[in-house]
Amino acid sequence: MLILVYYRTIDPGSLKFVLTFYNCYNSGTNRRVVVESNLPRPYGLTQYQDYLYWTDWKTHSIERCNKSSGLDRIQIQDELDYVMDLLVFHASRQSGDNTCKMDNGGCSHLCIAHPTGSSHHCSCPTHFQLEDDNRTCYGMWSFQ
Repeated sequence: MLILVYYRTIDPGSLKFVLTFYNCYNSGTNRRVVVESNLPRPYGLTQYQDYLYWTDWKTHSIERCNKSSGLDRIQIQDELDYVMDLLVFHASRQSGDNTCKMDNGGCSHLCIAHPTGSSHHCSCPTHFQLEDDNRTCYGMWSFQ
């Protein structure tokens, strides 16, 4: 199994930090450089499927590249200020089952699953109220 290593060293010639992304086996063997150039100030870091994603505080961006080769590097989003972390939410990364899964649990807006997964309750977003059926939300007249 390959793991990702984020490594920071000091370049003896310039006394500046050198930032490098590596991948290697769990044992630490077979370490290979994935990205070692143009990493001004990476901060958040995550991996999903074949790609490595990171945020950069200096370029104010989110970038991605192939997790094995470092190729196919693109900037996904720019003009972001100080993103602290980066998470991937995708159906393939979710597990479990609950009563909200089918038809949103019969709720018009928000279905809140209970920890046991065998029950739920309906809720409403801000400025809406739950009708007597405990499933349907309606807008309050002062905000319509």
